[in-house]
Amino acid sequence: MRFSPFTPTKHGTVVLLAAMLTLGACGSDASEPGENPGTTPPTTPVETTTAPEPGPKGKTAEKATDYIGLSEADAEALADENDVPLRVVHRDGEDFAVTLDYQEDRVNITVIDDIVTDATYG
Repeated sequence: MRFSPFTPTKHGTVVLLAAMLTLGACGSDASEPGENPGTTPPTTPVETTTAPEPGPKGKTAEKATDYIGLSEADAEALADENDVPLRVVHRDGEDFAVTLDYQEDRVNITVIDDIVTDATYG
């Protein structure tokens, strides 16, 4: 008897049946087209806000906004009053070379036309 790849054999039938069962298990149980049962929407809203950056002595990044809108001299005076270091990282379109060390109590400011336009701790 000659072997033909198209002749069904007991072994081939078992392999074919196993493949069909495997692929059948991968099918969707979705009752409607386009529905993916693997993902369900959250039952409660998820808050997407991030925690404020730490600041000096427990202050948060919101306190850095106290510097925005001040003149550079007033910002320096406020930093002295709060006993925190202050550095200008950007002035009138010019970036200054700054160290990358993080100091949670230091205020970094951006100044445009002698007005602080951005301030962050770090």
